[in-house]
Amino acid sequence: MKKIIKIFLVITCLCTFTLQYASGQNNPYGKVRGDTLYSTGWSFGLNMGAYFANKYQANFYNGSNQNVDSINYIFGNYYRLNEIKAALGGDTFRLLELPAAMHYKPAVMIGFFGKYNMTHNFGIFLQCNYQSLKAEDAVTIALGPAQSYQLKWDSIILCPIWGKEDRMNIDLGLSKDFVLDESVHVFAEAGMNINYVHVKEHKIAIQSFEESLINIFGDQPYVPNTQMQEYTVRLGGWGMGGFLSGGFRFIFNNHVSLDPGATFYWNEVKLLGYTAFRPNFTVFARLSYQNLVSKKKFNGE
Repeated sequence: MKKIIKIFLVITCLCTFTLQYASGQNNPYGKVRGDTLYSTGWSFGLNMGAYFANKYQANFYNGSNQNVDSINYIFGNYYRLNEIKAALGGDTFRLLELPAAMHYKPAVMIGFFGKYNMTHNFGIFLQCNYQSLKAEDAVTIALGPAQSYQLKWDSIILCPIWGKEDRMNIDLGLSKDFVLDESVHVFAEAGMNINYVHVKEHKIAIQSFEESLINIFGDQPYVPNTQMQEYTVRLGGWGMGGFLSGGFRFIFNNHVSLDPGATFYWNEVKLLGYTAFRPNFTVFARLSYQNLVSKKKFNGE
């Protein structure tokens, strides 16, 4: 939530800068006339906002035995179990439940936008947005006294489990403007999405014990204090889908606009076992600079 607050603070600063910029410009055409301005050329912009990832993909990190990163990688190893027992003060323990509500935290999104305006209200664009995501929940572990043969558990603790990933969305689409006022347009966008995900971290913490669930030893069981062969494990890949976007374009002059909006994605994300198409969402504010290398015409003038 703090990240989201920071986003809107940044957007507020951008709005202030834009208004100051616009008020200081000498517009040779007088008022902005969104209904009569015919222009072609390039537009570029900076996207900033928030990304809301679907919790379906977050289950990639829940430690289930069916997942590539299973919690059994830890709980199925004799030496790891002794390390966990030591972290719990020697108590006996057992795993009760895996996460029931694995979810992603809202993430900051930032990216770049480029558009070629074929007419005054229609164009083709390409944008690339980046976000760093964290999925989190907890596993439930039951504790009992050391040397407890009856397994009567004294307490239950929640132990965090989480995953971190980088995700990039590349969108190629068409954009259409609908004029509401001289300085306010509604825009609609649609097109194809290509995305890339890279898993950076997947860990569990049980008191002072913290360990990765990513198996870097292949088929070798973990044995401490030995020279074990480690492998580079790269989880993730390229996915694709489609998107729809909409919002408002607040035009300050013939060059600068602020475009708040939202995007609905229907796409696959290449996390093994969780590649089914699901919705993902963004809200954003785009600071655009328009009419670069353009031709303009005002009612034939």
